[in-house]
Amino acid sequence: HTRAQVAIAPDGRQAALTQNGKTIYAVLEAPTEGRFTVEKVIIPPVVGSKEQPKPLVGTRRLMVSLPTQTRLNLKVRFTIRRVG
Repeated sequence: HTRAQVAIAPDGRQAALTQNGKTIYAVLEAPTEGRFTVEKVIIPPVVGSKEQPKPLVGTRRLMVSLPTQTRLNLKVRFTIRRVG
């Protein structure tokens, strides 16, 4: 989960997470079929309660969408580019 703003490249293979003027970059190196996606974070209700699921406002989840596989090698490289 992150409160950072998330920008995903058109090919889905790179993402930039920016918060408080700082950015971290994620590159999906493997598998080649994977793509980054962003989802809202939903808090499920307590089991047995009548409450509805609640969105966690301002928080999102960076996910890697993958084709159905039983085994895979997931490799994500994170980098910070320093200016100056």
